Amino acid sequence: MEALSEGGSILISVMTYELVKEFFDCEYYGKLPVKYMGDLQIYRVKGLKPEFSVKGLGIIRMNHSR
Repeated sequence: MEALSEGGSILISVMTYELVKEFFDCEYYGKLPVKYMGDLQIYRVKGLKPEFSVKGLGIIRMNHSR
């Protein structure tokens, strides 16, 4: 999948999508033929959902206080 992704984008399998869809906005990318498994559905991660990001911009919240 890494070879298919454009610079700066993240592609994930349908299994990973099912685990992260509550927290990340994703879009369907298409199917990828996988040896011994057939076609695998692939999704592109667009960013964090607004409720989990700084000012709703999809940016990760960082806590630098220690």
